[in-house]
Amino acid sequence: MLPPELLRKVFGYLDAWTLLMSVPGVCKQWAAVCRDLETDLDLGFESATKAQQFRCKVLPAMAKRFRSVGRLVLD
Repeated sequence: MLPPELLRKVFGYLDAWTLLMSVPGVCKQWAAVCRDLETDLDLGFESATKAQQFRCKVLPAMAKRFRSVGRLVLD
């Protein structure tokens, strides 16, 4: 197992989508490290319908994965 300090450094190079959707599914340790990261989420969508569905159903669950979200962009 890698120490959390090293994982935070490595995860700092990843985009928010990867941190949100992929990394937490690897193992409990990685999910815990992701929760402790502060990140900026840019979740822009081209389709207004998809965006509304996403914001209502998925966004609340996704936001719970992080202890602190510094900025959230929904263009």
